Amino acid sequence: MQRGAGPCGPLTRLCADEGRWQAIAPRVDDAVAVDLDADGEEEYVVVDRQGEQLAVAYPDGARSSVFLTAQGPTAIAALPGEVVVALSAPPGLAVFGLDESGQLTRRRDIALSDPATALAASDLDADGAPELVAAMPDAHAIAVIDVAAATLRKYAAGTNPALFDVGDIDGDEHLDVVVLDAPSGLQVLRGTGDGRLREAVAESAGSELQVGGIDLADHDGDGDLDAFTHAGQDRVLVHRNDGDGRFSTPIALPLPAPLEGRGLAVGPVADSGFVGVSVPSSGGFDVWFGKGSVWLGRLGRALESAGTWIGASADAGMLVGGLGFLYRFAYRAAGSALEVWRSEDIQGDIFATSVTTGHLDDDVLLDVAVFDDGRLTLLRGRADRGLEPIASLELELDLASWPVTLAIADVTGDGRPDVLISDITRAWLVQATADGGYALRSPYMHKGWASQLVPVRTGPNEPAAVLVIPTSESGQTGGRGCSLLRFSEDGAVTEAIELLGSELVFGGAAVDFDEDGIDELLLAYHGSSTTFLAHMSPEIDTYVADATHDLVALTGGSVGAIREFAFAVGDLDGDGSVEAVVASVKAVVAVSGLAEGTPVVTITLTSRSRDTSATSTATVIWMLRPR
Repeated sequence: MQRGAGPCGPLTRLCADEGRWQAIAPRVDDAVAVDLDADGEEEYVVVDRQGEQLAVAYPDGARSSVFLTAQGPTAIAALPGEVVVALSAPPGLAVFGLDESGQLTRRRDIALSDPATALAASDLDADGAPELVAAMPDAHAIAVIDVAAATLRKYAAGTNPALFDVGDIDGDEHLDVVVLDAPSGLQVLRGTGDGRLREAVAESAGSELQVGGIDLADHDGDGDLDAFTHAGQDRVLVHRNDGDGRFSTPIALPLPAPLEGRGLAVGPVADSGFVGVSVPSSGGFDVWFGKGSVWLGRLGRALESAGTWIGASADAGMLVGGLGFLYRFAYRAAGSALEVWRSEDIQGDIFATSVTTGHLDDDVLLDVAVFDDGRLTLLRGRADRGLEPIASLELELDLASWPVTLAIADVTGDGRPDVLISDITRAWLVQATADGGYALRSPYMHKGWASQLVPVRTGPNEPAAVLVIPTSESGQTGGRGCSLLRFSEDGAVTEAIELLGSELVFGGAAVDFDEDGIDELLLAYHGSSTTFLAHMSPEIDTYVADATHDLVALTGGSVGAIREFAFAVGDLDGDGSVEAVVASVKAVVAVSGLAEGTPVVTITLTSRSRDTSATSTATVIWMLRPR
């Protein structure tokens, strides 16, 4: 009979197996980037504990898997040209590399007395050849393994040393090992510089510690490495380093959204002092930004499905994995919108929802006004960074072609901040009353279409005026000029001062260059062939232009063909002076020196006017999917 004959043909050997379902797309439980074939490009290798497989993806999109059935893979580490996988049945390490055909093959094994739950390759003796560091909780130890010599040294490290991270925590230029000894605290094993570790010292008690993740990073910007750990599914603990490698009692940072998966990665300290901590989430992963003992907010990133693992990459970036995918992220400076609070009761879309911030009471906490689905909701800021609803009013507004705009200011002079709300043609005053409530006053009909409301201070203890910008942010719709509204004590509009009546105004802001407590105006408007920025000061009952700057002339004509659509002011460089920013789809023009009357412009091209391939915050390196 011909070899392979029978009902299974050439698959006779497989027919001898009883058969079972095998997952093809791996769930990422641990991952590394390593150049396995010495071609200068990294491959990505993941461990799937439940699926018991090792999967590798190549830069050209190819992939391959090695199944480790009944061997219990738990962790992975990268060596030069190889990967090492920790196995639990029997306990040991398996070293894999690529064979001549480019397939992943098992090269050698190193036996262990107990299973390893975490691995890292670290050059503890600074000889250029990394050792392996392994966590062995059943042995209550951390092991340092010389892979080439297959030798091992064990160091006692508490009762449950399941995870660890490696870094120089005391500034002596020797790598140290900080162990997550759940649930009791941290164990610190200082490096001697010759590949050995000193006796473990218990640090930073934390009864909430759980085996979820640990990362060493500078939390407070003082130049030394602090420790970040998981504490259940609802918080991250920060263990501060005193600079000598001693960690304080941890600070708990609660997470309103429960953690999914394992691992965490801490980014570099931003110029603002905030640090981002990335953790898996049900939709992908979240980056929580905080300083000290509080979070400012979070930035959520949606992926194909829930994130199952996050870890730092060798290039100081981050790897994020889930079921059938792995992403690699690099850190870069950028502006992002952070979620600071969430309510299921306030929902809408971009054409029906508007938000503004200000002070509705006497405390220093920021308050919020939201218009959504015909309802104005006022929310008081709380010390826990939450918001508390304090008032709600129904309004019937014209939303046919423009969203509502809002402003918070005391416009009646009674010392109680009011809320201004406007649709296309009308403005309402929601006046604060003496009993703590709010009263809706009769609407005021604009001369043109309203797109912005800007509070303007008129003097100490004086009611604010409101600047109405009647054109859209694109400058393509609406009337010309703008107006300044003044209100009486009962909330009625008593005066509407027309400004720049013949010009197409697309932006305005209140500034106080002379610091006298009375605001001047900066108005941005289009001419026939240029864009102007006017600085206007109060004079009797109106405002007059102190200076008008031609932006095309200031830029040497380089923005002459760009149609501006947005305007804002702020201290961009932290020097205490206000700059103005005029933006278009092609460029952003920042104007400084306005207070001194000597404007200087800086032009920044936007992504639409240059190659955007190098500006992506994340690149999909590879995805593993069933075929």
